[in-house]
Amino acid sequence: MNNDNKNLGKWKMKDSNGSLKVYHKDQIISRDGNEYVALRKTSGFSPEHGERGGWKKTTTNRAKQFTESTQSPSNPKPGDEWLNLSSGILYKYLDDGNSKQWVSFT
Repeated sequence: MNNDNKNLGKWKMKDSNGSLKVYHKDQIISRDGNEYVALRKTSGFSPEHGERGGWKKTTTNRAKQFTESTQSPSNPKPGDEWLNLSSGILYKYLDDGNSKQWVSFT
């Protein structure tokens, strides 16, 4: 399988046509901060179904990262925090399902 097609991003129950999304062996998805790999061709089962649904958890929720700097961190993950030393503003990196962005807490 081409590595470009291995990491598919967030898990989805249905595709853009409204049909059950089909995942193939070795494809990787994320859900709720965890990463899962498809053990076989599967559809209709969320990763929480585990091996009986065709999924194996490969990571666990990681501790959030806290950064103090004048520039936002590269490659942030949802939940990470950044204290902008130039402005003194605290930001949290959020993923609302439609976008990912730094949100200030002032």
